[in-house]
Amino acid sequence: MSEGWNEADLLGLLTHGPSIGSGPGLAMVEIGPGDDAAVVELQENRYSICADLITENVHFDLEYFPLRAVGFKAIAVNISDLAAMSSTPLFATVTIAAPKSLDLLDLLAGIKSAAETYGIAVIGGDLSASNTLTVSVTAFGINNRSAMLRSCALAGETIMVTGPLGGSQAGLKVLQSGQPQNEMETSLANRHLFPVARVREGEALGRIGTRAAIDISDGLLIDLWRLCDASGVGFDLSEVPIAAGATLDDALSGGEDYELLFTTDDPQLVARTFSEEGLLPPTTIGRIVADVGSRTLYGELCTPKGYLH
Repeated sequence: MSEGWNEADLLGLLTHGPSIGSGPGLAMVEIGPGDDAAVVELQENRYSICADLITENVHFDLEYFPLRAVGFKAIAVNISDLAAMSSTPLFATVTIAAPKSLDLLDLLAGIKSAAETYGIAVIGGDLSASNTLTVSVTAFGINNRSAMLRSCALAGETIMVTGPLGGSQAGLKVLQSGQPQNEMETSLANRHLFPVARVREGEALGRIGTRAAIDISDGLLIDLWRLCDASGVGFDLSEVPIAAGATLDDALSGGEDYELLFTTDDPQLVARTFSEEGLLPPTTIGRIVADVGSRTLYGELCTPKGYLH
């Protein structure tokens, strides 16, 4: 008997077989479902469009998750998808389903804070009553650089990430156990509550022609697995950068770090570009291999551990 659907089922329905829908819009689609965002061409410009939602008791628990953080995170996770495509964020729409008892002013304050942080305009949305809180965002960005895709990793390329991993999962553990007790725990909690989308890093990577990337939303292993599935390659991970206060397991499968995971044939160029633009240096974590069945961590075959919706 089936255990129910997961996110991969929807992606499979959308990416296999004929496109869903009809009309003149189909001719404008350059990149459809299957990446972090779609890319469409309109009046000589290319735009990325993505949609993501966060919902109570699945992505957050209001016992320890302030409404301001819910609003901020709903925007940030979508901006991260745009960053993974090397897209510059422009606009967002926000749809909220919420109990009448909730103070939506706090939620909207978080949305406004994220919009100001990432330099976007919230241009509309919808509101409905509901028994639980869900915030759904559609984000739009301009993408006149070469888009980075999950399907473009090549054997021999270096695998890199934009920052240490596991901090968000460690922060979730702090929040679930009570109030942060020291500076490190506060930093970890904020890493979970107010994620940082790597927009400048994504723009820089696009400018130097980086071809393959994904943002780490569900865990390093499962997201790298998705990139390699799309590219038809394998990987050999030799290093995992772990955030202070986190564990190796947090870094491998905790998810919600929203660092960019990408491949390159010129890691020195990446490092030099990041340095010139005042960005923290990325970390080399392994290499892409030709054998699609060879996916190893520290020399041992591994499995795609991470969060499945």
